[in-house]
Amino acid sequence: MHEFSEDAFTTLAPGEAFTSVINIAAFHDVSGGEYTVSTVGAIPFATLNTTDIAGSVAYQSNELPLTLLDDDIAVVPRAVSILDKRTILRSCSGSPGSEHRQSLATLVDVARFAANEARTGNAATFQEFFKTTSSTTKSTVAARYDAIAREASSTTSGATTYYCNDPYGYCSPNTLAYTLPSQNVLANCPIYYDLSTLSSVCRQQDQVTTALHEFTHAPGVFGPGTQDLAYGYSASTQLTASQAVQNADTYALYANGESCMIILPEVSLY
Repeated sequence: MHEFSEDAFTTLAPGEAFTSVINIAAFHDVSGGEYTVSTVGAIPFATLNTTDIAGSVAYQSNELPLTLLDDDIAVVPRAVSILDKRTILRSCSGSPGSEHRQSLATLVDVARFAANEARTGNAATFQEFFKTTSSTTKSTVAARYDAIAREASSTTSGATTYYCNDPYGYCSPNTLAYTLPSQNVLANCPIYYDLSTLSSVCRQQDQVTTALHEFTHAPGVFGPGTQDLAYGYSASTQLTASQAVQNADTYALYANGESCMIILPEVSLY
């Protein structure tokens, strides 16, 4: 849903590789011991010489044994502190705080509406996004929306900590917001506040659907958290049913499409 600039992409020629290093001790609450690690997800791609996401390539790694030593972990700077369940909003003073509180209040209505639509709404629309109309999938999708509505309904308690700024320096020119699932931490980037609260155009990025996307990633809201298997309508609607129910943007797009042209309480025509 968000447009990317050229610096968000890496062009690989045939035979070239791209390496990314993840410091497990910086991002997870681990101690010395034996672990098994693996990763699963999808890599979005664009047609050469464009910045339009054309699809994604799913991947799943092998399971690898890993030995961590207490002495090694002790010298690793932590990217985040280990947080207990506490106030949902932090560093949310001034205009960003006011904007985000309004977005969360609106998100409650949008998520509740999407949950009801998932249960009893148009089957063809649900099929369009989630690639099935099974009662089990409908219940799962509705339950996730219900959980998001509950989480967004309070700014003084909950399973997540939501920052109105970027306390860990992970924002880039193309990043609206991000989630650290292992800590149930969410944070907005500066360009988040360039968006409208709730767009009047279907499938248009806005603050509400961006926050909804991020909430789906947090397992503390509803487990397991979603992944970024595809971005945008075109790529997301090419996923299989098993992928779609675990794709964050599918939830944002479905909620956006279902509430588009519906008058929500204290919200303009959407």
